[in-house]
Amino acid sequence: MKREKHIIDIYINKLHYNYHGAKIFNLTRLECSRRQKVLTGVEKGVPSSEILQVHNQAPFACCYYGVETLILQKTTALASPSRFACRDLFDLHHLLTRAAKLSPSLLATLLKKEAVAKIESFQFRDFREQVLPFLPPDLVDLYRAPNRFEAMKKEVQMRLES
Repeated sequence: MKREKHIIDIYINKLHYNYHGAKIFNLTRLECSRRQKVLTGVEKGVPSSEILQVHNQAPFACCYYGVETLILQKTTALASPSRFACRDLFDLHHLLTRAAKLSPSLLATLLKKEAVAKIESFQFRDFREQVLPFLPPDLVDLYRAPNRFEAMKKEVQMRLES
């Protein structure tokens, strides 16, 4: 019998939380890997007090990817010729609004040109089908108009090209 190199434990948890007074229940799949390799771009910290308060959680320590690492991952996903996910555009827009300045190493990546071209190919109907159904009502109202989608595309393209 051959032993696997990577063992993954899968836990199914039922999360209960309140969102603007509405009780929401979600099944969440959490995968834990016991890999020997150290992940790069991982930071350690405590979630913000606002997030903890909204979800009625006590503070806890966790590991997470930093903003620049996530920006690089989302740019890579957008540049991939085999992937067509408009949510990557939405996520990248959100991340870029949190990053005051992009690092020179990210700006030098060859993936930017491919990512910008992919962004140009997205249509509002893609966004309406792939992203809007998963947003909370207040964000649906904000992003419902096609001109807001076009503005989001242009903002991300400008940040990547600068």
